[in-house]
Amino acid sequence: MAKFSIIIPVYNVEKYLSYCLDSVRAQTYADLEVICVDDGSTDRSSRIVELHAAADPRIRMVSKSNGGVSSAKNAGIREATGDYVLCVDADDALVPEACERLVRAFQESDADVVTFGANCVPSCDGYPWLVDCLSPRDAVYDGFDWKILLEEKSRPFAWRTATTRTFLVDNGIEYNESLPLGEDQAFHFEIYPIARKTAFVSDKLYDYRVVREGSAMRVLFDDLAGRMDKHLDIVEAVFSSWEKRGLIELGPAQLADWSLDFLFLDMRALAPADAQHAFERLKSIYERYLEGSGDPAAGLSAPVAQVYRRVLDGSAQALPRMDLWRYVAARMGRKAYLKGLFMRPVVKVKEAFRRKAGPSKKQLAGWLEGEKERAACDKRLADSLEELLLSNLE
Repeated sequence: MAKFSIIIPVYNVEKYLSYCLDSVRAQTYADLEVICVDDGSTDRSSRIVELHAAADPRIRMVSKSNGGVSSAKNAGIREATGDYVLCVDADDALVPEACERLVRAFQESDADVVTFGANCVPSCDGYPWLVDCLSPRDAVYDGFDWKILLEEKSRPFAWRTATTRTFLVDNGIEYNESLPLGEDQAFHFEIYPIARKTAFVSDKLYDYRVVREGSAMRVLFDDLAGRMDKHLDIVEAVFSSWEKRGLIELGPAQLADWSLDFLFLDMRALAPADAQHAFERLKSIYERYLEGSGDPAAGLSAPVAQVYRRVLDGSAQALPRMDLWRYVAARMGRKAYLKGLFMRPVVKVKEAFRRKAGPSKKQLAGWLEGEKERAACDKRLADSLEELLLSNLE
C-alpha cells in the first residue's frame, strides 16, 4: 500500500491548527505520516501538535528555529518517507477523501505531479478570480507543454499540488527559502517543466481559508511598492531557476509574456520613483537572463512586444495611453475589453445610485448570511480545540 506524507508548516497558528489536524486524522486513506514542522512558534501551536500526536501515532513534530515557510516545508520534505508528498497550510483543511483520491490519481495517471481543486472557506469570502483559479479541469500531460503554466488552472497555490517523493529527491527540488512570499509560484515554475507527467484533477479536495488574521499576505496587501518588490523577487527566482536547469530555451517569449502579465500594470500604478526603480530592476532581469535567447519580443503579440521593448529601452513608464489600451485589450481579449468599456459608465451610475439609496434588503441579507458563515467557521475551530482538550482530560 502506497504511503502518503503530509507536511504542515507550523508557526503561531494556535487558533487554526487543531481543526487542520482533525481533517488530516479524518482521512479515509489510512497509510499516512503527518510531519508538523514547528518553525519557532511562540504561541501554543507546538502543544496542540503534541496533544494530537498523543492520540494519533501517525503525527510527529519536527522543531526548528524560525526560518520561514519555505524552510519549514523543506525540513518536512527531508523527513518524509512516503511515496507521495503534500504540503498543507496549518490554517486550512483537507476534505476526508483527499488522500484517497490523490493516490488513485497518481496510480491511474502514473504522474509525477498532481494538481487538484479547492473550496473557499468561508465561501462568502471567495471571489470570481479565486473560485476560477481553484477549479481545474481533468487533464493529463505527457512531458511539458506551456499550456500547463499559462492556460490550465495550475498556479499559484502549492498546497493543492502533490508530487511523488522520488520526483522531488531525484531532481533536487526544494522551496526557495529566499522568498518570504511567492514561493508557490516559483515552486510551480520549477516542477511543471521537468515533470515526466502532470495530472490535473477537478475534484475539490482542500478547504482554503481565504482570510486569516495576521497572515503575511494580509499585511502586504495594501503596500503596493512592497508587494511589487516581492513580485520582482519571484520573477527573478523563476528566471534564475530556469537558467540553472537549462530551461530558458523552452520559451523565452513565454517567460517574458508571463512576467509582464504578472507585473506591468501594477508597476504603472506605482508612485513615479517606485515605478522607475521597478522598471529598472525588470530591465536588468531581462538583460541578464534573456539576452542570449534571440529576440523574445518576436514571439509576442504586437502590443505585448512593444511593452517588452520599452522595458529594455527604459521608456515603459511613459507608454502612451492609446498603446496602454491596446496592451490591456490584448490581455483581456477584444470582446471582453470592449464590453468593459461599454459597461463602465453603467457601473458608475449603479454605484452612485447604491451609495445614495443605501444597502438594499437583499444586500443586507447577503451580508448577514456571510457573517453567519464566518461565525460558523470560527465555531468549528473552537469546537476542535475543546474536543482535543476534553479528550486529553479523560
